[in-house]
Amino acid sequence: MMHILSISLPRTITQEFIESTFNITFKRAIEKTFSAQLEDKWVFYTKFHVLSFINFDDLTIQKYLEQLGIIGGYANTIHEYYPIKHDRHLSQAFEIDNQLIAVQMLDPTLIAIIAHVVSQSVALEFYELQSEDLFQKINILFEKKRHSIFSKKKLSRLSQDIARFRHELLLDLYLLDKPNILWEHETAEQLYNQLESILEIKERFEVLEYKLTSLKDDVRTIIDLLDHNHSSFLEWIIIWLIAFEIGLSLLDIFK
Repeated sequence: MMHILSISLPRTITQEFIESTFNITFKRAIEKTFSAQLEDKWVFYTKFHVLSFINFDDLTIQKYLEQLGIIGGYANTIHEYYPIKHDRHLSQAFEIDNQLIAVQMLDPTLIAIIAHVVSQSVALEFYELQSEDLFQKINILFEKKRHSIFSKKKLSRLSQDIARFRHELLLDLYLLDKPNILWEHETAEQLYNQLESILEIKERFEVLEYKLTSLKDDVRTIIDLLDHNHSSFLEWIIIWLIAFEIGLSLLDIFK
């Protein structure tokens, strides 16, 4: 029995830094996913900043992470753990449920697909937590009874953050297209589809997109409200100036 452990990395840790630190060379496995095999073990790095270890013990993983500057092990990171069983007696290429991935052969392509989809799930969890932070920021602005021009500047920055967040999400996760290798590998495609379904990748992505759209609409609503209040304020200033001017004119007449 072995397992895959996928860990969300800080954005400052690059593929090149991992290669030099671990003294390994990554080769492209599938789109966005690169692998290095060390005897009966694999290390995978994805462009959505997730590092995966397959068939490593926890102590070795902890030492690798310390070399990358991640202190305290993976417990303090966003991560997912999935047991993998190599069972030559399986009647088919693989079997998957919520607790276990069983494979008939340790096919490099199938191993890469497992690492790719589990890494997507970890990256999604990272973005889900980021979206919660954005919701907290917008809730703070909603709860304010009064808004100023400085609030509008904060809202504009928040709107930019949401747009950048959505762009990074689409660019990083590469969820809308299946890896090209699946067109030529039927078993890999079946594994991809089943694992993606179990981890609810598409459903979670759609929920995240909905949340981002809701955030964007909320920000737009507050900005429109601020614009309306600002316009009303200017209108009242004009009315008071006109009234003041009329008052001065009347005063001159009576004098």
